[in-house]
Formats: sequence, structure tokens, C-alpha cells
Amino acid sequence: MIGDKGTLAVIDPGQPDTWPADVRDHIDRLAESCKANPQNSRETPSCELTPETVDAFTAEREFLEVLGNRMIVLYHATRLLPHELVRVEQLGLLILSEEERHQRLDSVIEHYGDVITPERLEALRSSGPLARDSLQRSARLGVLYGITPLGATFEDAGSSMTVFLENWGGESFYWAAYSDEDIAETIGELTRQSIATIVEFAVPASWLDRYSHVWQIFVGQLRGWDGACGEFRLGQSIPPRQILELLHEHSPRWPLEVGPLTSP
Repeated sequence: MIGDKGTLAVIDPGQPDTWPADVRDHIDRLAESCKANPQNSRETPSCELTPETVDAFTAEREFLEVLGNRMIVLYHATRLLPHELVRVEQLGLLILSEEERHQRLDSVIEHYGDVITPERLEALRSSGPLARDSLQRSARLGVLYGITPLGATFEDAGSSMTVFLENWGGESFYWAAYSDEDIAETIGELTRQSIATIVEFAVPASWLDRYSHVWQIFVGQLRGWDGACGEFRLGQSIPPRQILELLHEHSPRWPLEVGPLTSP
């Protein structure tokens, strides 16, 4: 069951009205310290801000201590087939593994083998970056990526974010379409059958990557510094109780003012 945002207390870095008083007070102090540091200017990207009194890493450690284990809102952009939407509602977001990837493809063959031949779909199993080298595998296996805040990230990242909404399968599948015409045709058909989806979910602050500098996102959002957004590399799956909403193109919170997204 998808979590109830009304009962799950969450902090959205892009919405200061969701910040508890102690978090807001701490960010106010950090913002003043950044403003007082002559190394920063109005043109300094949020990710490069440095407080006047401590270094950025100390600021991060202290801010994470303030956050404790409170829940932070993140977003995951993807394209999902109808049965995969149901799977997210039932199982949550799963980190990429060989087993999960095989099970996902088995399910696609079960649901679409009469539309796209099983042989064509089976070709996806040994394609993509996981089949290339150990570096590609280590960068993806056991990992789930989330971004926050929603609007700021899409404005800042542009096509490097919309690509996940334009192609079914994630990088472990659709990358193979760039070098194989037959696979490109298969990915294109699955993309046409799928739905651009942004999964809103919440994680304890303790799950966040310690090198992402969460405090800079909060300070940038509060005081209007550019680039007040970030990507987080998570090492565990998101259970369904932490899934807040599945956003689609007709959602009032959809971050893109575009028509229906389809693959190139």
C-alpha cells in the first residue's frame, strides 16, 4: 500500500513550510554564515557554498545530526508499463540487481510477448551497460537514485533528467538502443506502451549519501542561490509504505510543460 502523506511526517527540501522549526533555524544560521563568507556571491551555485565559520563537510555532519532520522522527500523519474505501476504500489522501488532485472524482463515477456515476440524481448537480457564491463556494473548494481527538490532539479538538469521519462527501462535497458537498431525498435515499442512516471518517496535522512551536502540544497532553496537541488545514491530499496505518490503528466505537480513524452 502506498504511504499516506498525511500520516507520514516528511520534510520536502523544496517546500520550506514543511521544515520543522529546529531545521529552519539551523538553515537560517547557515544561510547567514554563507552570506557573510566573501568566497560566496549571488552567482555561486548552491553546491559550492561554504559557511564562514565551518567547512562544508562539518556543516553537513552537523545538519544531518539536526535532521536525525526524520523523513526527507526524494523523487525518481522513470517510465513504467501498467503492470509495473502496480508492482511499485505493491513492492515499492527496488534497487537494481541482476535478479530484479531478470524478473522485470520475465514479467514484460509475460505481458507483452504476444505484442512483441519473446525472442525480441529476450534480446534485452544480455544488452545494455551491465554487459559491458565491471565499472558499469559497479556504478549501477545495488543502487537506486533519487533527486530533490522536484522542480528545481528538472530546471537545473534539463535533458539529463527528461531522458529517464522518454525511454522505458532505465539505463540498464535503453542504453543498448543507441547501438542496436533491433533493440531500439523493441525499446521504442515498450516506451509507447509505458507511462512517464515520477515516484515521490521518503527516506530517513540517515540513508542519504554523506557527500551530497544536503544542507546546501536547503540553504539555496531558502535564499535563492542557483542549483539548489541534488541527486542521491541510495543503497537500499524503498518499501511501499515510503512511496508517497506516483506522479503522471496530468498531475498538477508535474514539473514539465510539455506534451506526451515519447521515445525519439
